[in-house]
Amino acid sequence: LKGVSQVVSGYSGGSAETANYSQVSLGKTPHAESVEITYDPTQISYGQLLKVYFAVAHDPTQLNQQYPDRGT
Repeated sequence: LKGVSQVVSGYSGGSAETANYSQVSLGKTPHAESVEITYDPTQISYGQLLKVYFAVAHDPTQLNQQYPDRGT
């Protein structure tokens, strides 16, 4: 995506010790999967990033499920 220089996936909430896929996917932590995006606002706007995110990666109407992932 033009203007995006870095995308880092990880987890938000909870402690660093339990921020791993196996524990998070089992619902044993308060973590949520998260993404940090570094971008150039002169190349792409925040609104454009949100349009791509909600069109491709996230459906806020799906309760406790985002495509293959399930759980709170």
